[in-house]
Amino acid sequence: MEKMLVIFDCDGVLVDSEGLAAQALASSIMDIGYDITPEETQEMFLGYSLDMVINSLKTDLNLTVGDTFKSRYLTELHSHMYKNLTPIPEIHQTISRVKHIDRVKNICVASNGELETVRISLQITSLISFFGNNIFTANDVLYGKPNPDLFLYTAEQMRFAPSQCIVVEDSLLGVKAAIAAGMSVFGYIEEQRSIKENLHSFCSAGAKTFVKMNQLPLLIENMQPTPKLKKRPGP
Repeated sequence: MEKMLVIFDCDGVLVDSEGLAAQALASSIMDIGYDITPEETQEMFLGYSLDMVINSLKTDLNLTVGDTFKSRYLTELHSHMYKNLTPIPEIHQTISRVKHIDRVKNICVASNGELETVRISLQITSLISFFGNNIFTANDVLYGKPNPDLFLYTAEQMRFAPSQCIVVEDSLLGVKAAIAAGMSVFGYIEEQRSIKENLHSFCSAGAKTFVKMNQLPLLIENMQPTPKLKKRPGP
């Protein structure tokens, strides 16, 4: 049986940080003169790297974003996290089970978030011990998700072929990035959000979806091996 690498996104997959990030981002955007709600920021920027958010504010909303925007946003976000961040329900048990699946050789994190933020998230929620230094972010590559660069870089650093990688994502940007990288993808759509999310878009992009984190180990166990292309006979 071919050994696999399981690559977890962080925000919305390992930790319940997306609402906190939306609050901090909405506050930061309002500070530069644009009225926006946390719900609107989450809808607009779900899965975006911070650099992608800043670029969108400049080009799409024509806002002036000063040099201190990033640091002020991160300071506020980290403050929210230390007070209110929680892990995704059942994620500790799920990761423990995934690590003991015969076909799984290793696990890691690949996130569009800032490296400092990802590490703080994993430390607060006691998940850091599962991953050690196997944490990769958009800071490691020129282009983050939805480009495949981050996933391809992660696979290379972990010494796996893309076909040996299973990605767990909660955003359409991440799903598209994993598919473009030639990897299998499970799209996590939290049960209480599933009515609001477009399941069809995840499936159309190439992901298999699930709504409870404890379903993931069985999905990995039941994965069919990727068929190998047969060489055409010569003339």
